[in-house]
Amino acid sequence: MTGLRALDLFCGGGGVCEGLQAAGFEVEGMDTDPRCRRYYPGRFLCQDVRELGPGDIAGYDLVWASPPCQAWSSATPSDRRAAHPRLIEFCRQLFRSHPWSCIENVPRSPLRRDLILTGPMVGLNRIVRARVFELSWFTFQPDAMARVNPRDMVVITKSLSHQTHYYKRQEMGLSGRLSPAEARAVMGIRHIMPGWMVGEAIPPAMAQWVANSALEHGLGAVATPIQVLDMERGEGIRSPSD
Repeated sequence: MTGLRALDLFCGGGGVCEGLQAAGFEVEGMDTDPRCRRYYPGRFLCQDVRELGPGDIAGYDLVWASPPCQAWSSATPSDRRAAHPRLIEFCRQLFRSHPWSCIENVPRSPLRRDLILTGPMVGLNRIVRARVFELSWFTFQPDAMARVNPRDMVVITKSLSHQTHYYKRQEMGLSGRLSPAEARAVMGIRHIMPGWMVGEAIPPAMAQWVANSALEHGLGAVATPIQVLDMERGEGIRSPSD
């Protein structure tokens, strides 16, 4: 463990939490759905994120938000998207004074595209699961780590029966709908959660990649006396939010 603390907002069943823990963080998650408490692998707080202010998150080394994506998701019928909350701007304002923050969402969301990750980029060879990340620090885009076979690819949704793989699997003599266990395995999720939670999660390997990037770029590093002097003078060293 690094001794660092992370706050996981809109945490769901804990895909992000598992990845942050793998990177060495102690994680607390927050969501309004009390069912998450049963499955979340870190400390769970049942609370509305919109009640938080900047002072409530200042004690965490890394803050993460995965606000609801339905307003921008291709899985949501276009005539229903307006009914879903749009909380990205709220997260931006909440995080604006924190030096180490990440907001994650689907590609169609209005996030700044500081980083885009897919399954193959983090070693997963059966899903694309593209996600966009708005970060408070600069990082390079990784190359793909895993080679994929298009015939084995699946799309993880809350129903676990997306048309991309449903009929193809039936032709192979398999159930068109993935089992929750197989869906977790495809996503690289080790702890137990029901299928619909898997459908809302991001792969832990993505969260681990982002957290490791923050660590590599100075999160948790102790400034030298010269760096502290430079910062007090307003010279040289700048925070990731500048």
